[in-house]
Parts: sequence; structure tokens; C-alpha cells
Amino acid sequence: MRIFTLLSAFFAGASTLQNGIQIYELPQAKSGTDEFDVIAGYRAGIRSEGDPSGDLAAVVAEFLKSTPSARSIALAAYGSGGKIEFVSDLERTGIQATVPAWARPVVVSSLSQFISETPQKHPELVDRAIQAVKIQRSSAVDVRVRVEGQLRLAMLGSGSGPILNSITRMDVEQFFSNYYGTDRVFVVMGGDSPDLKAVSRRNSLAAAEITGTEKSHRVPGAADFRLESDMDEGAVIFGTSVPSIFYRNWYAFLMLDRLAQRVLSEQPRTILRPALESYYYTLEVPVPSGQTAESVESTLREELNRLQYIRASDIDLEAARQNAIQFLESSEIQRWFISLGVPERRLEGLEWVRSFSADDMRAAARDLVESKPVVVSWSPKVRVLRLQVESLSKGEEIKAAPTPQLPVHSDLVRNSAFPPHLDPAFIENVPMRLKSGVSVVQSSAHAVFTAPDSLRFLEKSSDPESIQRDFGAIRADRILVLAPASLLEETKEVWSHFRGNDGDSTPVIIKGKVTSAYVPALLVLKMMLDRRLIEAGLRDDVRLNIRVIDGALLSVHGTDSNQILVKKWIDEIASRPAAEPDLEWAREAAIHHLNDFQVELQSIAWEWNSIGVLTDFHMVSPSQIQDVAKLSLLSL
Repeated sequence: MRIFTLLSAFFAGASTLQNGIQIYELPQAKSGTDEFDVIAGYRAGIRSEGDPSGDLAAVVAEFLKSTPSARSIALAAYGSGGKIEFVSDLERTGIQATVPAWARPVVVSSLSQFISETPQKHPELVDRAIQAVKIQRSSAVDVRVRVEGQLRLAMLGSGSGPILNSITRMDVEQFFSNYYGTDRVFVVMGGDSPDLKAVSRRNSLAAAEITGTEKSHRVPGAADFRLESDMDEGAVIFGTSVPSIFYRNWYAFLMLDRLAQRVLSEQPRTILRPALESYYYTLEVPVPSGQTAESVESTLREELNRLQYIRASDIDLEAARQNAIQFLESSEIQRWFISLGVPERRLEGLEWVRSFSADDMRAAARDLVESKPVVVSWSPKVRVLRLQVESLSKGEEIKAAPTPQLPVHSDLVRNSAFPPHLDPAFIENVPMRLKSGVSVVQSSAHAVFTAPDSLRFLEKSSDPESIQRDFGAIRADRILVLAPASLLEETKEVWSHFRGNDGDSTPVIIKGKVTSAYVPALLVLKMMLDRRLIEAGLRDDVRLNIRVIDGALLSVHGTDSNQILVKKWIDEIASRPAAEPDLEWAREAAIHHLNDFQVELQSIAWEWNSIGVLTDFHMVSPSQIQDVAKLSLLSL
């Protein structure tokens, strides 16, 4: 029976629009909450009936991620201080956003456009997506690519081999038309949306049309693959088939997985994916330098074999149970079950996990051992002493081939103004010098900055003994303590009795040119550049960081060509005043991201000036932005 027939009963309870879109309510969604959560996309993922290799699905996921509407949602989420994630798993392809409640209208209006996107509307983005996936696959570690290929072929059959090099634009358009209709769209959010009702209907292939398109030819019995590698550390990976989340055995594997992570001598790295149809589970342990994959595999088999004969202790069993329950109750997994229309399966699974016994654990271990898992392994490279020879000739230097560069998006994304909302009143927090010589300031997090290049975030309140132990060797005037309002008075009291090391002569040399008065403009500049990166589809390829441990500067991380592009943008901003709408957007975005950067910004300002404060971001002027852009260019 195909999974679509199996699911039909579960989708009946969803709110289904005339265009086929199915809307599910988030259980925790309530009117008046401060956040709006939404996840939307297609019930079609990496493992697809017409694409057992997953290559076409990967291209579609990259295409949808690059569409103007997806970038509009990303821009709205980022500008409001929210979060966005592009979803591409076995069963789903889509987008997830968490934004302040006031940003809901902007996200939802762009969401309807996202669901309306098709490859036929943006053929140039299809070509870009094919190229992007090829670059991603070619840049992956070679041995890992081979491992995934061997496991996929062994577990899923010969039809799952790669087809990426032969994919054409027409293939992508046909694949999308077959499997990404609005009748496969899900939207999980609180409330309804008239915009979603206006989306034109597109039908996917019917169940009868796709039955039999995928034949599984799983390799019978065990299979061992020994790979060659030049990596410093090897690995042994066990792969075995697991049933779908409709069966109790999947939850038994979940319990066994949590126990294995706790009791095996080499803490394994495991991957257990929830899936609507049978997939595979992997368990990986490292092979350290000096050992062989064969010896580590033998030890691992012995430990797994022992699990089927020795009952797990009550402590280990309960710890595995609580870990499994925490996994099933996580917001991410709840959304997975809801978006696929099967939330009741998760509730059944929770009941099974709560009643899982030590004997059930032994049975799960026996099922794993008797499944004759596929084993892929490689040993570390053998270290050989070599004589290093350096040529003294002036021959041409051999350079590595540059990473291919994706074209920058030329189409503009929609940038709606921020909806009406009320930001918290801005407060200038002035650092206070305590009698101990340490400075303390109210901030968004609890941290200690030691000038010029150490920042430590604290998970709990400080006590005199621990701060004396951790910071007693440091001169007091090099220390800035940052604390949230709830801990501020307690922090002042504790650090007032701190005894620093007057003999500490470490100089405070500040890297970077952005001085205390310009620190707010530095964050506004970052917002302007991040907006351009989102619009250009480069948000995942370039990172702009403001970190006090790097200095009073904006650091740029990416390929050489992308760094050159960002420097060009900074030069343009330095050369002429920013348009007021663009600057106003960046000021607002900076306010929405203040909590993320407040510790870093306050530390930079204090490093220049012991009473330096962050001023209201609304007061950042075009000339200040130009000045900061010029100062940033000097540091790049």
C-alpha cells in the first residue's frame, strides 16, 4: 500500500482549502502571544517516489529557498529580529519562521507567494539551483560522500544512485509539476489567512499514477564496505533498516539509540530520522589514530551484542526514556508530526516509550544485531615521516582550484515597511566602576569581558570563590562584568569584593578603528549589509560578525569573491549617503537585534571609554554610517 492511501484517513481532520492547501493549528498557538510561529511547505522531500536518489528533491529545495518570496520572508523575519529556517528532510520541503506577533501580516502575505512559486516562473533560478547543489556535493568531504552513497545503495536499492550530473531544467519542472502541487501543501500556524485561499490550485500526481514507480532492491543480508581514506581519524558506521513511525519498533529503536549513546564506551554519533515509510538508522563510532577499523568494529559488535543479554540498569533505562520523551515533545518533532497530519502517532509513541521495559530494550538490541547491519568503515591514514623539500626556483606557484561562484540574484525582493508595533523604550546603560576597580553594566546576558580579547558567558550567578579563582590573576581595570537586570544588584555586591592582580601588566591594544561613539552605527551598517546578502541569496554563504574578541570592527567571512562583493557594497555606502527608507529599516532592524549583540557592543564601547554607552539607534545619522563604512574598510 502506498503511503498516500495510508495517510488519507489522517488528513481528513485538517482544515482543507478549496485549492488543496491543508492548514493545521499549532497546539500552543494562542491569540495575544508575543510570537508568531509558522511552518509551511510541501509533503514531498528528499526521499521521493520519482526521485529515489534525492537529487531532484535537493534541487527543488534549493530553488524554493532562492525564490523572491522566500527571500522576502527571510528579510521580514530577520528585520523583525525573528528566526527563519529552510526545511528539507525526508518527507517535507518548506520554510519555518518565528517572528514577533506584530510581523505576522508581512510573513503570511509572502507565504502565499512562496506557495505560488513554480520553476516555470523562474527558469534562471532552476539553473542556479542545479549549479548550487553540484557545488555543495563537490565541496563535501569525499569519504563522507562515498559513505552516504554506499549506505543509500545498500539500504534503499540500486535505483537510489546519483543522477545529479544529468539533471536538466526540464527534469526539474516536470518533477515539481508531478509532486509539488497545492494538494500537497501544509501550513502549520495559529489562525487563518485570506491570502492562502487566493492561491491558484495545482494538482500533484494521483496515487494511482505513481504506484509502482519506485521498486526497492535492497541488498540482501549483511554488506561490509572498507573505504580508503587520508583522514586523520577513521570511523565505523552501522546502518540498518528501521520501520516507519506507524510501528512500535521505530520507538524501540529510539529508546535503544538513547541507551547506546549513554552506555557504549565510545560515545557514538547516531542518526534516527522519523519517516512515514521505512528508512535507515546509522550508528557511528570513531577510529582514533593508531587503531584499525577492524578492531573498533569488533569491539562495537561485542558491546551491541551484550545489550541483548544484559538488562539495562534502572538508572540507564530511565535516562534513555526521559531523553526519548524530551525528543518526542520537542517543538521541532511536534511540528513534524503535525505538518504531516499524523499528530496522534506521536502521542501513541509517547505512551509506548513510557511503558518501555528493560526486556523490551533487550529485544530491540536483538533486532539490531540480527538485522545484519550494513557496515561502512575506514581506518585513519598511516602517519609517515617525510622529508619536506622546498623548491628555490622562481617557478609558478601551484594554487588550488577556486570554488565556483554562484551568480548573485538580480531580481528584487519585496521589502514591505515594518507593520505598526511598539519597541521597548531605549535605555542608555552606563558602566559603573566598583570599589574593587571592576566595571559592571546592565546588559542582555551575564558575561565577563577581559580586555582586550576574552569574553566568557556565565550560566549562573557568580560567587566570590569562583570569580577569584577564574579572574584573580587579572588586573581589575581590564574587567567589565555584564548582567541582566534581575542579577545586577547581586553582581555588583559580589564583584565589589573582588581582588585583582595589580601586577598584571598586560597591555590593552584594541584592534579595529570603530571607536566608542560609532559602535551603534556599526550594528546599523551590519543590518544594511545583511539585508543585501539576503536579497542576493548569499545569507548562508557570507557571515558578518561583530565580536569584541576580534576587535572594534566588522569581520567578513566567505569566499574571496564574496568578500570582494561585500567590500564593494561597503565602499558604495561609504561613498554616498544611504537613502532614508533604507537607513530607517536598518535602524529598526538593529533595535530588534540589540539583545543578540548588546554584550559585544557594550564591551567594545567600554574598551575605548570606561563610561562608554550605546546611544539610541534611531539617532544614527547617514554621515555616521558613511564614517563607520570608511573605518570598516581600513580593517578589512
